[in-house]
Amino acid sequence: MTPSSVHAAADKAEADKRQADKLAKERAEREAEIAKKNQQAAHKSSDDKKSKALVEAAARLKEAQSAYEEELQKAKGGAEPAPNSTTAKTATSSSSKQ
Repeated sequence: MTPSSVHAAADKAEADKRQADKLAKERAEREAEIAKKNQQAAHKSSDDKKSKALVEAAARLKEAQSAYEEELQKAKGGAEPAPNSTTAKTATSSSSKQ
């Protein structure tokens, strides 16, 4: 090998290394972006599940409050179910059928 061919080979090796480094950097950036998007999607999914659970818990709480108000009215001797109480209305109509 001549000195110029050794120099050309070194230049080529250096250019290849720069290209490989550039590609590795771009790949790392893409992978980081994908990981970030996956994390955001997982977080959103978790938030959606929490929101659904809260809505369901609120509905159960409202139903329990209505039932409590109905029992409170019965204990006080009132025949009228509490207003806005769908449970009270259904329970009153079903007990009158007996």
